[in-house]
Amino acid sequence: MDLVWDRYFPNSLKGTTRAKRDKGIRRRMMVSVTLPGNWQNFLKVDANKVELFIFLSQQFGDTFIESGKELVATLGEKVLAAPPRMDLSSIVRCNHEEADARILHQAACAVQYGHREIHTVDTDVVVIAIMVTQSLQLN
Repeated sequence: MDLVWDRYFPNSLKGTTRAKRDKGIRRRMMVSVTLPGNWQNFLKVDANKVELFIFLSQQFGDTFIESGKELVATLGEKVLAAPPRMDLSSIVRCNHEEADARILHQAACAVQYGHREIHTVDTDVVVIAIMVTQSLQLN
């Protein structure tokens, strides 16, 4: 399984747009903390999302190691692999802010290791995937 998260650059166009929106509530994300009651307000704060992505990646990583399955997750500029495996340098070099674009970059790396399927419910990812299918050589 591959988890690909958005990145949050404070001085980007998207970052500036997000800063103009309503403010949410900052809440720490840890195992011992109760889940937020108002997810909409929670997700308005970039720092909340970043912590949530790190938390989920680490939790999934522990679960996957125990089950014998593989997980590759983006974590900001880093990539977590559980269990540690392949050369992840090409994924690390990907500097896209949007997960939509990062997913296809990560999929191209997965193709090199024999993977042939991408599952998503995001229409934007489907459209981008159709555009780049030829370069992924999924025949």
